[in-house]
Amino acid sequence: PTKLDEMKTDISIYPNPSNGIFNIDLKGYTGDFNAEVFDISGRSLVKTKDLRINLSPYPSGVYFIFINSNILTNKFSLIKL
Repeated sequence: PTKLDEMKTDISIYPNPSNGIFNIDLKGYTGDFNAEVFDISGRSLVKTKDLRINLSPYPSGVYFIFINSNILTNKFSLIKL
């Protein structure tokens, strides 16, 4: 089994900035994860297990995405043009 310190936790979100469609690259991690997107005021907008997030219905601005798995939690800022 892979030890925690050997796990690559190099997650990226692209393209960023985007016109609304963001992709999550987990860099080889294949376990369960959850992603949740919040607006600047802290409202939860999207909860998903998908590697693609569609913010097209929402206005331009800055959003925050939290990616949680059993081994890591990452927070990213998203910019929607």
